[in-house]
Amino acid sequence: MLDTRITRRTALKTAGAGLALPALAAPAFGRRAAAQEATTVRFASWLGAAEGLVQLWNDSHDEITVTFEEIPFDNYADKLLIDMASGTAPDAFHWPSPWWLPMMRRGVFQPINELITRDGIDLAKFVFPPTRLAEFEGSLYGLPYALPTTRILIYNKRLFREAGVEEPTEEWTWDDLAAAAETLHDPPNVYAMPFPPHQLNLESMILSNGGGIVSEDGTQCLLDAPEAVEAIEVAIGWYRDLGVTMEPGQEDALGDEPFASDKLAMAFISIPGWQSWQRYTREGQIEAGVVMFPVSPETKVRRTSAEAHMIAIANTSENVDAAWEFIKWSQTSDEAMTYWIDFYPVNYDLDRYLQAVPEGPQREVTSLRRKYMDTMEVQYWGPNTTEAQRFFRAEFDLAMLGEKPVAEAMAAACEEIDGLLAGG
Repeated sequence: MLDTRITRRTALKTAGAGLALPALAAPAFGRRAAAQEATTVRFASWLGAAEGLVQLWNDSHDEITVTFEEIPFDNYADKLLIDMASGTAPDAFHWPSPWWLPMMRRGVFQPINELITRDGIDLAKFVFPPTRLAEFEGSLYGLPYALPTTRILIYNKRLFREAGVEEPTEEWTWDDLAAAAETLHDPPNVYAMPFPPHQLNLESMILSNGGGIVSEDGTQCLLDAPEAVEAIEVAIGWYRDLGVTMEPGQEDALGDEPFASDKLAMAFISIPGWQSWQRYTREGQIEAGVVMFPVSPETKVRRTSAEAHMIAIANTSENVDAAWEFIKWSQTSDEAMTYWIDFYPVNYDLDRYLQAVPEGPQREVTSLRRKYMDTMEVQYWGPNTTEAQRFFRAEFDLAMLGEKPVAEAMAAACEEIDGLLAGG
């Protein structure tokens, strides 16, 4: 199971992200719309597939109409936080994992304990328990809409075979990755891997090497510790020293799904559902395999930074009952689970819905998140995730460009992040 030291902290700071966010409201049971009245619920997500789910609801429910608002992921959390501060937030929404922990502690979501008890929702049917990440000080604030995910390694079997390189294994270390990349990289025909690695990959490298992001008590940035600096130096070295990656941004020339170009030997992707796997492999035309991201050769310990996105209700919503009816249906109903299983491994009663997935590659891909779930950890970046990660990425880029040594860059990042932690 996920590391409860990460997901159940007792001493984290709880301030908001520099916005005048509303305080935690008392449960709004007295101001809900009556069941017989026509009610409109606004629902937001960055997932385009959620629009189809909303349509399914509207096709079969007359008493509540749900409208869908799609917001790009890059500015999703910031936009909703501003909307919450101004009182214009949607009633219900998917909430991205990196911003969940600090905002749950800030109290911007509606507690749902009474609703779950009232409607007899069996939390034991969730493969990833909602209490593992969505409970704070005895209150439950949301439900994880799917199993946790992280960034794994997808590889092109044909390109490995033609280069005479053995396929990756779950035991691969960073050294194995680099050695394979040196043989595979032959631009412009074949690119060994993109650069830079995804944020989750960098975090996983730091964790695997014995480092961390923020101290357990939430008061100190750890990115300037030797274990973190060494991990980042390795990642940057693939680009600057070994020259076995694409140039930053170069993968855009390979199309919306660079791996689908058949020119990228390895890529770092979120654990896919079947629809995204089909995109990566051009409907199976590319012979591909997946393994977990490699581990530190020093520790050989697998600790994987992960995301566990939530679905929640704004504590400012005037339609709590109606929003809950949609959320409950979207998380537990046969209709919704049958829809979602084609995109993501559903969190609720997964084994039952896997029976509807064809055996073979589709079922295997759909089961990957559960297969890898035990190694995943959700990281806390402090009370202002956006700013903390922005400081880190800015200093990482300077080190990548050779304008600062990694140790100096991470010290500068920590100085800024420590300020956020102290201010929170």
